[in-house]
Amino acid sequence: MTKLNILFLAISSVAALTSNLNTTAVYKPLYKNGKNTVVRKIEVDLPSYESVHEEAKASKLVYEPNTISTTGWSAGNLEFLSTKKFDGNEIICRNCAANRNEELEVSDIPGFGKCIGGFCEYQSTNCYYNIQQKYWWKCKPDEINNKNKIVKKNNDNCETWKSIVPFTVVSNGSKKYDLSKPITFPCNKDGFDMDLDIETTDDLYLMLSDKKVYSPTDKVVEISFNFKDKIYKITERVVGSASGGSQSSGGSRAFNGRIRISYTGSDLNIYINNEGEPFYKIANKTFKALYFAPNSGKVDVTFGYMFCYGQAECDASTAPATIEPTSALPTLTSSAQSVFTSSVQPVLTSSAQPASVTSSSAAASSIQQIEQCDTTKSIVPFTVVSNGYRKYDLSKPITFPCNKDGFDMDLDIETTDDLYLML
Repeated sequence: MTKLNILFLAISSVAALTSNLNTTAVYKPLYKNGKNTVVRKIEVDLPSYESVHEEAKASKLVYEPNTISTTGWSAGNLEFLSTKKFDGNEIICRNCAANRNEELEVSDIPGFGKCIGGFCEYQSTNCYYNIQQKYWWKCKPDEINNKNKIVKKNNDNCETWKSIVPFTVVSNGSKKYDLSKPITFPCNKDGFDMDLDIETTDDLYLMLSDKKVYSPTDKVVEISFNFKDKIYKITERVVGSASGGSQSSGGSRAFNGRIRISYTGSDLNIYINNEGEPFYKIANKTFKALYFAPNSGKVDVTFGYMFCYGQAECDASTAPATIEPTSALPTLTSSAQSVFTSSVQPVLTSSAQPASVTSSSAAASSIQQIEQCDTTKSIVPFTVVSNGYRKYDLSKPITFPCNKDGFDMDLDIETTDDLYLML
């Protein structure tokens, strides 16, 4: 039996050019991964001179090097406007060819100026207008300036990414949540993504609440981690006196690694050391706090980092587990990937072995498909059986809704023999 994790990445190569095409590439910052800014390429309509000039003239936002971080960029990132490359600018693009040191596409708006990655320089003034987010970078030219210009200050926006100060929760053996040490969320219902480095002496329970202050009558989302048996569950229930649920006896063991929790506004996902486990359908939740309860002993959160998918709320309270702005995050091997499974129980574990078979078979599970139309879908696990002569099963294709811009897909595979894939 061979277990594989296969990553497909198909992208359309775009040569660097100066053009008057109707569309242009815009790069949208998603989040920070260590020092790097992870971005996504989006194709948008190239505006006419009249429309972009009016929007740029009306825009009152001007970001400077010490404030541009509130947009998701850093001043160092935006050196690509000069180099026309991402190489050396601490940028990772999730879905474009620019990571291969190719020059970025340059578009032209006659009368206004050249555009790279959504930033359009006004008539060689070194002042750039962002056509997607409607703000100026570095400066606003005097000839289209107005008296109501607002230069963004450091405290004008709330940070959408935060670090979590290390803390410890101790249990006396009753699996009771420590309500004095929540991690609070500044995010809205668009969701969040959080990485936690955990050291625990026993199984672990996490409780997600959509209330800033927990009440025993609240319905919450509880995540239980049985590390020995690799059983991870997500349930919605009223916890009551804030005690964790019950695990199977003898199923406990220490854990030292990374837990990732991601909420997309519709799916709640968990990952253990970057491997996808269960996901849970729950829509339009605005989670406000995360509580910890070790089965026994203690749990140490040695490092934590999170970012919001949408806007952050400036008045989000902080608890003893202080949340503060940062850009530091230990390097992750595949943290930017999201893996959805088709059931609450993980399909694959290190101890899972298939029943004896007389013919070759391949089973696919934990599949992620990231499509350029901004949709993410999970694919129900399936099995293809061969009678020994490499015949494709045309009744079980994975179909693609994507256009020529390409796709990104992860497949977790169990196979008893060599494998052939046909695109």
